[in-house]
Amino acid sequence: MSIMDWFERLVKSEAVHYVAVPIPPERQDKPVQPTVIQAEKHYLRLWLAEMFLKDDRRLFREFVPVVHSAVRLQFAQNAAQELPYVAGPQDVGLGTTLGKGVQVDHPLTNLIPFRGGTVSVAAALVAYKRKDFFEGFMQVLNNVSGLLNAGQLSATLKVVEGAVAGIQTLLGAGDKEMHLLYFQGYGGSTSSGGASLTSGYTAVIRGDAGRFDTSRLWVKNGGLHYGDTLAAARPLDGYDSMLLRLESAIARDDFLSFEEFGKLLKEAIREGLRDRARGDAIIQTALVAAYESPDLTNADRLRVARALREEYDNAVGGGPAGPDTGRVTRGPDAGGPAEHGIALGIERVTAEVNTTRLRGGPGRTRVARTRGGRGGGRGGGMGLQAALERLDQRARAFDPHHADELMALVDADGHEDGFDRFLGMVERA
Repeated sequence: MSIMDWFERLVKSEAVHYVAVPIPPERQDKPVQPTVIQAEKHYLRLWLAEMFLKDDRRLFREFVPVVHSAVRLQFAQNAAQELPYVAGPQDVGLGTTLGKGVQVDHPLTNLIPFRGGTVSVAAALVAYKRKDFFEGFMQVLNNVSGLLNAGQLSATLKVVEGAVAGIQTLLGAGDKEMHLLYFQGYGGSTSSGGASLTSGYTAVIRGDAGRFDTSRLWVKNGGLHYGDTLAAARPLDGYDSMLLRLESAIARDDFLSFEEFGKLLKEAIREGLRDRARGDAIIQTALVAAYESPDLTNADRLRVARALREEYDNAVGGGPAGPDTGRVTRGPDAGGPAEHGIALGIERVTAEVNTTRLRGGPGRTRVARTRGGRGGGRGGGMGLQAALERLDQRARAFDPHHADELMALVDADGHEDGFDRFLGMVERA
C-alpha cells in the first residue's frame, strides 16, 4: 500500500474526528488572494504554517510526535509520483512550548511544477511510542526525505524509494496515536464539478465540527485564531490543530543552484573567455537543458534560459545593455537593427536545417541538437520550413531582440508539433 493510499483509507474512517476548513482572505489579517494553480504556469509548495498541541505532558513523556506529509502528482515521466516527508519534534519546535502554538513556516514539499491532472495532498501529526533508537531512526528519515524538499527535485528522486520504505515502516508501527489528519484530492475545475487546486490557508483541527463555528476561525499574526471579529479573535486553544498553507509561484529564483545549469554555465564562461565560439556552443547546451528540465514549468523555461544566457554574456563581454530594453545586445548584432538580429537567427537555423537535410538523405529532415548532436524527426522538410516561417513571424512580434534565442531553444524532434508547443509556451510567458 502506498503512503497516499494509507492516508486516504485512514481519513475515510477517522474523518468524523477532524475538521479541515479553508480560511478565506477576508478572515486573514494580511489577506492573500487565492490563486487557481494552472498547469505549466504555476509551481506549488505545501507549508506547515503553525501547529498547536494542547497541554498534554503525557504525550511528550511517553510519545514522540512526528509530522507526516505527502503529495502525489505528475512529475517528469511518472503520472503519479509520490513525494513523502517526515519531521520530528526537533525539526518543527514541538515539545518546547507545551500549550502554545508553534509558528514554524516549515516547508513540507519542494517547489513543484504543476503539470495538470489530479493532485493529492496529505498531512498528519502522529505520536509514536518512545522506543530505543526511535529518535535516531526518525532523524535518518528526516534527513533522507528532506533531500526532496530543496533544490533540484529531479536530481534527488533516487532517494524516494528509500524514504517511502522507511516511512511505511514507521506508519506500520503498532504503538502510535493519531492526533491530526488531513487528506484532499484535487482535479479539474470547481465550475465543472471538480476541485480546483487553489492556493491559500487550510485549518486542520482535532474535534467535531459541531462543537464550534468554523466561520469564526481567523489567520492572525501567522497563526490560527478564533473569535467574532479579527480584532477580538484569540489563539485557538483546547484543540490540537495545524495551519497549512498551499503556495503558488510562477518563477523559481534558485535555478542557478541546479547542478546541471550551474556546471554548464561555469564551463561556458570558462571556455568563452578563451574561445567565444566554444563558449557559445556550451551555453546553447545549457539553454536546451533549461527547455527540457522537468523541474521547470513551460512558462518559466524561457525566463530561465534567458537568465542563463545573460549571465554568460555579462561574464564574457556580450556588449552593453540596449538603451530601450535594458537587455544585453549580443556579439555581432550589438548596436544593429533588431530585424538584422532576427534575420541572422532565422538564417542560421534554416542553414542548419538545409545542411542536415542533405546529410540525412532525400525526404528526411533532421535538425541537429546541441546536446550530443542528437537528431531525429517525423515530419518532412516543407512542414519544417513552414514552421520556421511561422516562428519568424511570431518571433518578430514577440521579442525581436531575442528571436535567435527563441529559435535555438526549440526542440525540433517533433518538427511542427515541437514548434507549436514551444510557441504556445512563449505566448503564455
